[in-house]
Amino acid sequence: MYGPSFVDLFRGIWSTDEQAHGPIVLGVSCWLVWCNWPAMWARSEGAQTSAAGWPVVVVGLLLYIIGRSQDILLFEIGSLIWLLIGILLLMRGGGAAKAQWFAFFFMLFMIPLPGAVVDALTMPMKMAVSYVAENILSALLLIIGVDSLLQAGVRFRRKIKPQEKSPPVAHDHTLPARPLNLAPRPATA
Repeated sequence: MYGPSFVDLFRGIWSTDEQAHGPIVLGVSCWLVWCNWPAMWARSEGAQTSAAGWPVVVVGLLLYIIGRSQDILLFEIGSLIWLLIGILLLMRGGGAAKAQWFAFFFMLFMIPLPGAVVDALTMPMKMAVSYVAENILSALLLIIGVDSLLQAGVRFRRKIKPQEKSPPVAHDHTLPARPLNLAPRPATA
């Protein structure tokens, strides 16, 4: 059932730099299930199977049908986790599902998220890293960032000595009023 889905993933989104971790996460998750197999078997030995597995399987199947038919990878691949948990509940009971909880949790990281969600989650981190890097490089007297470039331009235009403080610069981040002249200078005699 998931063969075509994984073929699409390997040929599509998992071959990009942003989602190249997907196959690695899948492999590590399978290894975690394999390592926890004896503990799961021992924990569920003689335990009652759980009828709660049926609703979980139904939710997993619905997610798969919607995801596959509408090309929503979040549902299509996310349904695998629901189905595996549901099958474990039906076959071995709640103890088996609890024994494999970390493997199922780790599988969440192989689900491709939409780009807008990834951008919304990572933008604060990117801004924080940029802010810290700009401040460290500014402390080392390297010209970095829009504010530093504007201040450096004011310093060189007004011939301010390096030990003097630059005048404050507006933080509107607009381009200079006059365009840059990139034409070569005429030769002087």
